[in-house]
Order: sequence, then C-alpha cells, then structure tokens
Amino acid sequence: MGNVLQHSRATHCEIILRAEGTETRLTVRNDGAAEGRRTGPPPAPPASPRRGTGLAGLRGRVLALGGEFTAGAEDGTFTLTAAVPSARRAVLPTAVLPCP
Repeated sequence: MGNVLQHSRATHCEIILRAEGTETRLTVRNDGAAEGRRTGPPPAPPASPRRGTGLAGLRGRVLALGGEFTAGAEDGTFTLTAAVPSARRAVLPTAVLPCP
C-alpha cells in the first residue's frame, strides 16, 4: 500500500491475499502509473531519504523464498503478483481490500 501511495497517482487500488494449499498469493492492482497513465494528485514524498530497491528488490525477496513474482501494466491497470510456498497446508477465505 505504501508503494502505491508513494509511487503512483492511483485513484483505485485493490489488494487480494489468498492462502490455498501450500501457497500464499498476494495481488495488488491499481490504476496509477500504468503504461504512462498519470491520474490523481502527485505521489507523496518519501517518508525518509532512504531509497528502496523497488520492484527488483521485491522480486529478489520473493524468488529467494522459492516463489513467483510478476509485475506489469496492461489495459490501464498495473498488477503485481507474488506467490510464495506456505510452510503448512491452509485454506483461508480470500481477502479483497479496496485501497483508500
């Protein structure tokens, strides 16, 4: 959520967290900086001068856990999906949260 607020001008965002079987999957979708589209107010300034490693850092952390990572824009929507193996089998209801 912090990355959406800081790096895009999204007016709508959706976060989906799903645990099923031996996998936990997080999907974040927003209508912000997809394919050069800029809507809404300018991005918020960083909370600190420290810079992160962006999508490359997220990808590296997910892959280090043996997971899968995709991120990209299509049809005016930016979607990030990260799936990692779960330590134990679980079936939880899917949580879908709209972003403010």
